[in-house]
Amino acid sequence: MESSDFRIETPPIVADERLRSLYEYWHALAVEARGLPSLQAFDPLHLPKLIPNLWIMEVEPDTRRFRMRLAGESINLIYRRNIGGQYFNDVFERTEVDLMVARYTRALGEPCIVCAVGAVYAAAGRFSQGERLALPMLGRSGLTDTMLGATIYDDHIVAGGAIHVLHNEPVFYAVRAANHRPPQIVGG
Repeated sequence: MESSDFRIETPPIVADERLRSLYEYWHALAVEARGLPSLQAFDPLHLPKLIPNLWIMEVEPDTRRFRMRLAGESINLIYRRNIGGQYFNDVFERTEVDLMVARYTRALGEPCIVCAVGAVYAAAGRFSQGERLALPMLGRSGLTDTMLGATIYDDHIVAGGAIHVLHNEPVFYAVRAANHRPPQIVGG
């Protein structure tokens, strides 16, 4: 049951059952917290099948830039390296960083849940079709500076630079949370 301190007007439409499980778990944590849940409340062992596809992105407090705090092994495999601890500029195509920063700045600033379907990876000239869900969280600072997410992609990875992350148009689902405190963000 949602309260006046926490409300989602329109729940996200998510096709993959693992992503639906992530949303349901996050929602339960939010209802319990009566607002955005803290990252510390999240236990990935509640979603063992999703662990390789989980990622955490945060606004790094010293630089106020986006960085991948951690990424599951399925994601690191796509990038052919561990992208945990890396800033957006170090991971993603330069032409895509500004749009990604704008999307996640909106998601943390309003806050919003983000869903995207389509080309979900474009690294080293490789792409895959899939589905992504990103959920706003309170980070270590107590600000809404963290996104917990998961990306499910098909097994068909194609070489070629024609398709990029930009070719999926995300859908934003507004979240009302009394404990929301937006961070200051500089960029990628």
